[in-house]
Amino acid sequence: MIESKSPSLTRITGVYGILAPVYAFASILIAVTSYPEFSWANNARSDLGIVPGITSSLFNSGLAISGVLFLTFTVGLFFFAEENRVGHLGIFVLAAACAALVLIGIFRAL
Repeated sequence: MIESKSPSLTRITGVYGILAPVYAFASILIAVTSYPEFSWANNARSDLGIVPGITSSLFNSGLAISGVLFLTFTVGLFFFAEENRVGHLGIFVLAAACAALVLIGIFRAL
């Protein structure tokens, strides 16, 4: 096992890495169940972000919060990668995608 400079930080951010997709999928499924007219065959998931009422709040906040959890996970990955430049580049791309997820959740709610 590779030893990190801060094993407790790596463990905590690792937990966030597990929680992030669980929270994302749970919020999407709850948003789907709150909107009975939604059809997996006829609608895009992003349609849930513009439905008036609780559905859009559940969906958009789920995107933003899961993006923050994923972004926290990338911090731990950065320290885990240590001196690996290719790893740091990949982590940077992942962090940019996480930031985009947060921004989609925020600006979609406006």
